[in-house]
Amino acid sequence: MSTIEQRRESFYRRLVEEAEKGLVDFDIKDFLFRFNRECRDVFTTSSCSGRIILAEAPRLSLVKSTHEFRFIAKWHRPVVTGEVLDKLKACSPRNAWLLTRAPIIHFSARSIDVAIKLLKIAQNIGFKHSGIISIRDYGEVVIEVQADDRIDAPLIIDGEWIVREESLNTLVQLANEALMIGKLRLVNLIGMLEREFLRSFDFKPIELSNIVTYREFIKNFDKIMREILNVLEE
Repeated sequence: MSTIEQRRESFYRRLVEEAEKGLVDFDIKDFLFRFNRECRDVFTTSSCSGRIILAEAPRLSLVKSTHEFRFIAKWHRPVVTGEVLDKLKACSPRNAWLLTRAPIIHFSARSIDVAIKLLKIAQNIGFKHSGIISIRDYGEVVIEVQADDRIDAPLIIDGEWIVREESLNTLVQLANEALMIGKLRLVNLIGMLEREFLRSFDFKPIELSNIVTYREFIKNFDKIMREILNVLEE
């Protein structure tokens, strides 16, 4: 068995173990299992389907090297402002940030040709922050695929709130919007990878420029609910 095949099997076993512990993102788990089980030319080594983070840090630069970054909460779904406030009240951080991070997946390919094929697919559908990060002596090529949908918003600095409550609600909606656009990009990535590598079905990418924003959706949803309640009251 080749070194690449050994690594492929090792990462698949790790995927199974992490899934059993609930450590694999629910909205990408089925794809990861199917892709890693059926694709012979590429396998995944790590992944995140995109998340919203509430973090404590005096600044975002150099936080990894100085160990100043601490997670307060993580969500792989949209959140409401009350959830954010509850988490902050529970720990009273001196510095707090609201972050949205785009989906990111690390792949290993059997050859440079396969890696380039995967990169072209990812970049063409909006995963612009993608590239080859290493090439092993035995030919394995490691690729990082990442979109650029993100939010970095300071909420509390040196113990002082720097946003008003109404502004916080807007920031939460923007974070949700960035999260959902990233996840729609992920849908496109999954569909294209299954089409090109698994030949499982034909897929046409979602045109994201036509997607209603999260803020527009919420506004229309509130309007519809008010109309329904008015009808019920009558």
